[in-house]
Amino acid sequence: MRFSTCCWLGLVFVIVGFPDISIAADVNADRDSFRQIYHDKFPTVALSDFVYGVYAIDPALKQQWEEVNEFPPYEFALDDGKSLVEQTLADGTDLLDCLGTNPVTQHPYFDEEQQEIVTLDGAVNRCRVEHGESKLSYQTQELQNLVAYLTFLERRQLRKTPAPESMAAKNAYERGRAFFYTKRGQLNLSCADCHIKAAGLHLREQTLTPLLGVINHFPIYSLRAGALGSLHQRFVGCIEQVRGESNYLQSSTFRELEYFLALMSDGLPIVGPMTQR
Repeated sequence: MRFSTCCWLGLVFVIVGFPDISIAADVNADRDSFRQIYHDKFPTVALSDFVYGVYAIDPALKQQWEEVNEFPPYEFALDDGKSLVEQTLADGTDLLDCLGTNPVTQHPYFDEEQQEIVTLDGAVNRCRVEHGESKLSYQTQELQNLVAYLTFLERRQLRKTPAPESMAAKNAYERGRAFFYTKRGQLNLSCADCHIKAAGLHLREQTLTPLLGVINHFPIYSLRAGALGSLHQRFVGCIEQVRGESNYLQSSTFRELEYFLALMSDGLPIVGPMTQR
């Protein structure tokens, strides 16, 4: 049987393109299922409101939060972050020259060349090093102030997390997904146990928050700590609360978990930084 050039090109397109279509379909199916669970659990909450976390499901807490945010306590942090973003780097450029347009909505993503997930925090440090500056510690307020300012610049824009386009990217996504549903620690609890099954219930004085879209409001300003905290610091806190052994900030495990949560939150608005009790 003979094929024309046109037919061969079509066959090659199908063979090469099919894995990407399959990968996208898997992520889309996961996202639809993830969102349906929360819709069934909180049917009166609009999809876009889930980005507010516990304030979307608890009217009393929402009222308190709105009162606090009449004069946001993180404004000084934003001023510091603005200075860092606009700082002239060693080679005469600035951070936004390197990060490009809308870095918040487009991070994290899978870097095919480096074969790893790149988060916004990691991208900031990569840019600084490439342009002659030192890294900022993932533990310090300096980096979180910077990220908070970048996030503030993109408020109300929709997250646009690039879906996996290769098996390596899909595998990173699957590892992040597996971490989310895996039980750990002495209490033998997973992220899903606390933030899907028990979302809306109370643990001591704390209301367990739904995780759909929550990534879109980080970094968060903790009124108790009087400082901004990162998403990965929240990961550490959760694992410590179930008496598990935590990974370090910006570990591959945490970056892959962030990637999974970002894909579940794709298309929802950025609302960070946010204040938390």
